[in-house]
Amino acid sequence: MRQTGNWKLTEVLESIKGNLVKNTTVHSFSGITDDSRSVQANDLFIALKGSRYDGHNFIPEAIKKGARGVILNKKQYSFNLYQDAAIIAVDNTLEALGKLASFQRQKYSYLPLIGVTGSNGKTTTKEAIAHLLTQHFAVLKNQANYNNQIGLPFTLLGLNNSYQAVCIEMGTNSKGEIALLSSIAQPNIGIITNIQPVHLLGLNSLEGIQKEKGALLNYIKDCFIYNQDDPLVSELARDFNKEKMGFGIKKGEVRAKNIFLKNNTIHFTLVLPETTLSIQTQLLGKHQIYALLAAAAVGVYFKLPPENIKYALETFSPLPGRLCLCKGIDGISIIDDSYNANPASMEAALNTLKQFSSTKIAVLGDMLELGKTAIYWHQEVGRQAGRIPLKALIIYGQYADLIKKGALETGMDEHKIYKAKQKEEIISLLKRISAPSDVILFKASHILDFGGLVKRVKV
Repeated sequence: MRQTGNWKLTEVLESIKGNLVKNTTVHSFSGITDDSRSVQANDLFIALKGSRYDGHNFIPEAIKKGARGVILNKKQYSFNLYQDAAIIAVDNTLEALGKLASFQRQKYSYLPLIGVTGSNGKTTTKEAIAHLLTQHFAVLKNQANYNNQIGLPFTLLGLNNSYQAVCIEMGTNSKGEIALLSSIAQPNIGIITNIQPVHLLGLNSLEGIQKEKGALLNYIKDCFIYNQDDPLVSELARDFNKEKMGFGIKKGEVRAKNIFLKNNTIHFTLVLPETTLSIQTQLLGKHQIYALLAAAAVGVYFKLPPENIKYALETFSPLPGRLCLCKGIDGISIIDDSYNANPASMEAALNTLKQFSSTKIAVLGDMLELGKTAIYWHQEVGRQAGRIPLKALIIYGQYADLIKKGALETGMDEHKIYKAKQKEEIISLLKRISAPSDVILFKASHILDFGGLVKRVKV
């Protein structure tokens, strides 16, 4: 990633407690990046080390392209490699990135920042809130789902005086990440969408997930907006002693009632503290209402006119890969929920497929990071799929046989289940099985890249 701006060398050194290891004529930087391919003249290059790469290996390339500063691990410093550039040594470059972002956030502490976390729906909720606020404010938000220890700091490095509000999502797959990201972002408003069995490999249990997500509350300055229908989220809210606002279908100051399906999209009555509104959404699944309710609650907090809240909710559409309906080749319809998968989102996607009256095909793949519970949850997905009157169930991945086993347990005809040994076979199977007017769901964890399959079959 790369952000433009004006960072003084003295500010960088102060914020990250770095050691300037050689004299330099450099005084400031006009960009910050961790990608040598995006380096421009007068940039500051941060050498981050990931699981598949080490940015220190690309320092010479960054310098050659015009970088005038480098933040590197002091254990990997080589004096003779550099010319007139500010070489800043630190103990940990990832921590330095976070400190630099924290410094930038403090410079713009007067800007209201909304921080969103939860097991499911973070990106859709963040996008819905940003869509609402953009009607009134210039809003900085994470691009896509840049919500981790690299993406969130780089988002905040983009802060400048042209913005009036910030909306970010915060993700985690291991203990301590939400606390770290929250300490950097310092949210005025914190939102938890739900707590579900996700990333169990790193967080071990629902209680572990609750504790991890609940760390957000320690950093909220003003208001906690939360899913009051979720008992684990509501449990966290009970001990929060600042302003709070619940949303939900069953409970909350902001609620949805009279929910019904029309033309394959969800309609409902929005209940606000002082009025009710009829909402005609562009969303497919009932569970997506929660993202709109969270956005509406933010609108209430900012005292936005009800008609503006209604407009925002009715014109919002999710990002590609997040339960989007699109046209496919030969007259088929595609439910593209390919971005990622976990037990709760898989169930929600299958329930959405179930609501269609057309003949239905489900293309399902692995759900990852479930640890020891993976066997149970993949069989459960099979059982859920087996209860839908499917024309065909196409399965792929290391857990495909478990999905098949679950589907057979519900009495699904084995001849309707197709296991693809290679991902390319999925396209061949669809060409053979599908017919015009079929509705096809694509759903799997991100690493399986079912989004690539969707691109092959949509118009």
